[in-house]
Amino acid sequence: MERLFIGIVIMSLLGCGATQVSLSQADRDGLRDRAGQAHSDNGTGHVKKPRRRKSRSSTGRKPDSASEMTALPRPSAGSLWADAISDNQADAFRQARRMVSEQVVAQLSSESQTVDSSFNGQETSDAMLKVKIKSQFRHAELIRPVGVIRKGRDFVARVALDRDEAIEAYKRDIESAKADLKRAATALDGAIARKDTSILLSRRWSPAYLAAKIKDDIAVLGALGARYTYKPNPRLVRLMKTAAALRSQSVIKLRVSGDVPDSLKRAVVGQIAKTMAKQNCKFAADRPSSTAPDSPTAKAHLRIASRKHLEYGTQWRYLGFELYAVDARSGSPLVHVSALPEFVHGGGPNWAMADQAVVRRLGKKLNEKYGAALAEVICR
Repeated sequence: MERLFIGIVIMSLLGCGATQVSLSQADRDGLRDRAGQAHSDNGTGHVKKPRRRKSRSSTGRKPDSASEMTALPRPSAGSLWADAISDNQADAFRQARRMVSEQVVAQLSSESQTVDSSFNGQETSDAMLKVKIKSQFRHAELIRPVGVIRKGRDFVARVALDRDEAIEAYKRDIESAKADLKRAATALDGAIARKDTSILLSRRWSPAYLAAKIKDDIAVLGALGARYTYKPNPRLVRLMKTAAALRSQSVIKLRVSGDVPDSLKRAVVGQIAKTMAKQNCKFAADRPSSTAPDSPTAKAHLRIASRKHLEYGTQWRYLGFELYAVDARSGSPLVHVSALPEFVHGGGPNWAMADQAVVRRLGKKLNEKYGAALAEVICR
């Protein structure tokens, strides 16, 4: 390095094509001293050590995998929590969430008795206000993971539910349901006067149904350790009773169409009617004499579509349907379910057995696919 520096200085003094100049010994010694001083100031004579990467533990970073954790973190005070073990991490968390949900549900039976006694005073035996507590915790998204560790080949997952957060969520739900109840009462008032089945027979506009949801949520709040008081006003109770009486008189006139055998047509109507009967709804023939003049009336049209197929000696029936119901007076829609063009199929050695198979399949699949939509129509 020293020699290089001296060489550079000499070249700069000589220049390109300039006359050569002889340096005295004193000049040479001075250049060496300056080069040595520059070398010392830079510190370039020291070998620079490579930087060592900090270990994960020295950075204070928390381990982010099950294999790095040795103990599960403790949930916050007052939380509902559970541990579950499985050979699959996602399944372990699912099981733990279900266990926390069941902790809430386990306390609902006793809470429902308390709610029954305070919800509506002397009218707790009124069938419209009786509520069966649902066997699930609705706000499962609030049951959050706490941690997971490995135990041999299995995963141990821990989840927790913050009580205060869950209580606030259910209180917001109750306030929202109370606002819906107020709107439903206003709509129902007009529907009673018009005998409009599009509102009378719709669960979405049923004050009794909305009041039942509030009652459910009050019971959940009790299970979580909070108290909430709500009492329907007398006008609302009278309105619910009037609506229930009109619903019991209502009629759903049914018209059926479709190029299918009469036996199959009756079987399809029977399966749909069986599902509707869960809400006390019954079909009547679409004839003028089938309805009292002042009865709330809905008109329904069931369209059935089918096709046949023969394959290797087996006869197959493919079936689809569409159900559309409206209020007879206003034409306002009540329910619409479309399962076209093909919903189920069944086969057999002859058409009679193929039709039996397709009806059985319809009975099983109808409730799974459209049970919730048909349950929106209430006749009690």
